[in-house]
Amino acid sequence: MKRSAQKIRIALSIAQKGNSRMRLNKTLQGFADEGVGQIIGREYIVDHAARQAIRQWLTNQGVDWRSPSQTLFEGSREDVAARNINEKNATLNANQGRIHVSVIGSCVKVNGQTMHALPLADSFISIIPEAITELSADYLLLIENHRAFTRIRDFVFHEDLTGTLAVYRGDPDTPHGETWARRLAGCFNIRLITFADFDAAGLSIGLGARSDALLLPEITTVRTLRGSSEDYQVQFDQWVRVQHDPRLAEEVAPWLQLYKDKKEGVTQERMLAFGVPLRLVHLPSSSTEDHGR
Repeated sequence: MKRSAQKIRIALSIAQKGNSRMRLNKTLQGFADEGVGQIIGREYIVDHAARQAIRQWLTNQGVDWRSPSQTLFEGSREDVAARNINEKNATLNANQGRIHVSVIGSCVKVNGQTMHALPLADSFISIIPEAITELSADYLLLIENHRAFTRIRDFVFHEDLTGTLAVYRGDPDTPHGETWARRLAGCFNIRLITFADFDAAGLSIGLGARSDALLLPEITTVRTLRGSSEDYQVQFDQWVRVQHDPRLAEEVAPWLQLYKDKKEGVTQERMLAFGVPLRLVHLPSSSTEDHGR
């Protein structure tokens, strides 16, 4: 029998249950084709010999036939390997829940050790959230898009961001970057910066993260850079909320006015492609109380 998560679960059902008739499906058809059980009409018939054969097959896979099928494949590959020999069916992806980080410059200390920028282009470090128990840095930089995150050292900064730990905000596979960054900013009293697309959604990300500052494109440069009017229209409801948010201080007003006049969003990738300088714009301290912890 070819092993698969579905086949093992159905095998467990047959091995554990007393019913001798089951509605036929492709997996059960496969059992019958291999000489285990028989088919009558649209039903799969299990006799004592078939049940014993399936129990033996499960044993050969390193699976106790009494195991609950609901939890057999839960956890990491090593967790599943402890319960059966087919660890590739583990439900937890090796990258799931991991955080992507990189260092800008130097002066970042992690768990008491100095951490330097990797001497490789487009590189980053993938860690589990619990890996960092001690952190010393000037800034934590939360970045919206993964490509912008991997190329962060290629952007032009108006201010010196040496001593910054950059953190990828996250996607469906690594969704915890923002929460993790907020927690560490509070735990170790580090200022949190958000760098996102220059649009309503990007401003919302910065506000949602309770950032101490936003990294925004230089107005004189981005003013003449063509952006996406479609993004502006799609995000219009967000824009209505963002432009009236009291947490956006007077310092952000020129960018709000520019976005209102321009009616176009500019992505991080466009900023990188055209060498748009980035400026650090601080938000009121009241907007960052406890970083959402």
